[in-house]
Amino acid sequence: MKPAINCFFVILVILILSQSSQALIVWDGKIVDAWPQEVHQVVLGKRAASSDSEPYGFFPRPRDTTYGVVMIVDFSDQEAKFTKEQVEEWLNKTGYSSTYAKGSVHDYYYQISNGKFSLFNDVFGYYRAKQPKSYYENSSGYEKASELVNEMLTYFDPVIDFSKYDNDKNGTTESISFVYAGAGKNWGKGLWPHSGWINKKKDGVTLGTYNMSDMGSGLGLYVFCHETGHMIFGWPDLYWFGDYCIMGNRMSDNNPVPVNDFFRADQGWIPTTTISVTDNARYTVAPGQMVYRYINPANKKQMYLWSFIQNTSRYSTLKGKGLLVFKFDNSIRGNSSGTSRQLYIVEADGNNAMAEEQWPNPGSAATDFYYSTYKSEFSSTTKPASLWGLKIYNISPVADSMTFYVGTGTVPAHGGLCLLPVTNASEKMPRSLFNLKGQRVGRATVSESADILQSNGFYIMKNLQNVQQSIIIH
Repeated sequence: MKPAINCFFVILVILILSQSSQALIVWDGKIVDAWPQEVHQVVLGKRAASSDSEPYGFFPRPRDTTYGVVMIVDFSDQEAKFTKEQVEEWLNKTGYSSTYAKGSVHDYYYQISNGKFSLFNDVFGYYRAKQPKSYYENSSGYEKASELVNEMLTYFDPVIDFSKYDNDKNGTTESISFVYAGAGKNWGKGLWPHSGWINKKKDGVTLGTYNMSDMGSGLGLYVFCHETGHMIFGWPDLYWFGDYCIMGNRMSDNNPVPVNDFFRADQGWIPTTTISVTDNARYTVAPGQMVYRYINPANKKQMYLWSFIQNTSRYSTLKGKGLLVFKFDNSIRGNSSGTSRQLYIVEADGNNAMAEEQWPNPGSAATDFYYSTYKSEFSSTTKPASLWGLKIYNISPVADSMTFYVGTGTVPAHGGLCLLPVTNASEKMPRSLFNLKGQRVGRATVSESADILQSNGFYIMKNLQNVQQSIIIH
């Protein structure tokens, strides 16, 4: 049931963790440990997929092309440092680059989604706030932020058609942002960057989730992209998670790491191979091309997921590389403590250091990853130990691709996974076999029992015959 609403919007504040180790979510003026169930049911439920569907459906899925509105504001004591045109480029320009941002906000989400999600923001402003910035910052909570939001909505209402930003036509907008000149001053109050819910009717639609972000001394990526994760996708803050997701630690403003691979797979941005308790197979994977999922046979909302991460490009701030293992439990709402985490990294060294400290350390470490010269197995007999019968073993060294085995029985000859590019849309299956360098090395014959799936521009095939080893090209 929707809680009572005493003002024109309910504050649902998800705070960026950058100056404190205290995790805060504010709902209806009260601090809570995690997103309340009402948020998913009332605010985000209309955008959520069924948990029985593929992709996973644990978090809301927006339209592949989503349009948002950004209203910009400055103050008598904090004038705008950037022009409206500069803000538009920072948000939308393909190939944008500056000292403060490697790519635009659009570039960031387009890249990490493998081209499956495009975000475009219409920019309006500047508005000069009625009060100096110091007035809005001098607040015990977010009441002055609410005042500024109300001001800006009233000012821009005559020139903005808010119905445009109801992208899926369900009666509620998905992306409304307020970006102000200068930097957030007081953590957890005033104008500190946050996400919330407006719940006000305009142009025939309900104004839904919003984000408030600062411009800082330079137009960086972390803050706005982090708050967009809350606003559009409903992702929680990943405290006790280290540097492995933009929803976690603030590891870099200009080149933040991607959204973690569990959230990406949940959106359908990266293909998934599901491993069952009876599977015995060998797999080879290149960085960013596939995630592997093992579901608890007794509870489909609990699972392990792993993928191959190289510390290059968006991951360049990480201190390690190899197979990274995640554990997810949807019976837990968010990450509220080191011992109550919906999603966390299974640290290969078994020390569970991320559960001990929230921020900024530990961030990442080479010992978080699985690879042959450090930890080549994750099973019920290792430390850390796996649950539900999962065994990953014979994990290879880190190279251009990595190989690993799953299961407790004998792996069939040529058992494994091969990714081949879709070169002709009319082909029912690939006809040529290539190595990692893109060189043609023969022909592939698929057995009648082979599983074939076309995803992300690749054919994914199991049980290849006449193939000496599994390969991947990209």
